This record gives sequence, C-alpha cells and structure tokens, in this order.
Amino acid sequence: MTFAFIAGALVVAGLVVPVTWVRAWLAAIGALLTAYVLPFGLLAGLNASFATGAPLSILGSGQSWSGYQMYLEPRGSWDQLPSTYNVDVHLEYPLRFGSVTVTPLLDVFNLTNVQTATDRGQIYNDQPDGNQSPPYTNPTVADFGKDTRWQSPRIVRLGARVSF
Repeated sequence: MTFAFIAGALVVAGLVVPVTWVRAWLAAIGALLTAYVLPFGLLAGLNASFATGAPLSILGSGQSWSGYQMYLEPRGSWDQLPSTYNVDVHLEYPLRFGSVTVTPLLDVFNLTNVQTATDRGQIYNDQPDGNQSPPYTNPTVADFGKDTRWQSPRIVRLGARVSF
C-alpha cells in the first residue's frame, strides 16, 4: 500500500482522502512483502502498524422529523481515542520429501495481544427535546463516553502448503 501527501489530502492506494478525516499520525511499516529467508530456509515476515487515536465528537439529536444527528460541540473537539499499534508475524519452513514439498505455515495476528479501544460512544442525546447544552453530564444514551469496540485479540493460524 502506498501513502503520499498532496495539498490538503492524503493519497492511500490511489484514493484521495481529505486530511480532516485522517488521524494525526498514521504509519505502516513493512508488510508480508517484508519477508526474509534465513540461511537455514525459514521464511519470516513481519507487519507492524501504529496510528494515533481518532478524534471524538459529542453528537445530539437533530429535528424530530429528520432523524439525523448534529454536533453539539465542534467536530473532533471532545476527546481522542488512545493510539493503537499492531504486530503480525508469518513463518514458514519448507520440508522436502522427494519430489513433494510440504511447507508448514504459522501466522500470528496481534502478536502482543493488545486490545486497545477503537471506538467510543459519541451520541449524548437521542431525543430532540432532551438536554443538548453543556455541561454534558446527563446523557440519554447509555454507552455515551464508554468504549464500544476494541482491537481483535491475538489469533494464531496454522496451515500447510503441499507442492509437487
């Protein structure tokens, strides 16, 4: 994947994304393309990424007939999610049995098993006639300000490839 900055936008794999939608820092290091064959035949690959937390907003209910939500404070000014990182590893080692090669595979996703929050409830009020003024201390939505999604836990995948 290719990242590039142009005036006021980030280009990711050919798609232009306005910078206002992008987190403060986003870095992708390596990929399975960064794989090395060690002298004894083991292939090892690494994928690592880091991203600062996304900015959060306080949302309230719009007009009762419209069903839309509106920003109660300037967009992204309420809080920020914690930064996230991820490390994935790929290992494979070919074993030859005559003309047949069996290659056991091991993939470990989220090697460090970090499970940082990736989303938080931002809807303060879902009722048009409810309180939508500061201070925001009496929400009508139960998950307001609470973490609602997290990074996936560590996943280990074993496999084999047979070549003949």
